[in-house]
Amino acid sequence: MKNNGWINCANELPEPFSTDLEYRNATNKHLIYFTEDGDHWAVGLGWYLYDDKSDCEGCLIPYWESDENPGEEVEVIYWQQLPPPPAC
Repeated sequence: MKNNGWINCANELPEPFSTDLEYRNATNKHLIYFTEDGDHWAVGLGWYLYDDKSDCEGCLIPYWESDENPGEEVEVIYWQQLPPPPAC
């Protein structure tokens, strides 16, 4: 369910992409409502990624990462697609 543009992660997720830093940019960054410790929530920017993290069947497991702490997984419950940047 969408609420003022916020999308509940339980209902819909963006397409994950490779964790390589060279592929991260404004076109695949999202506005996220996240926590790092389970108690304190914040709004920030981040990516929905996949890498070498896999399940017992060898399938890649996507995860969220904040752009404030690259390399650290965060828990996200809502996200929004960012609008395209302005044309110069």
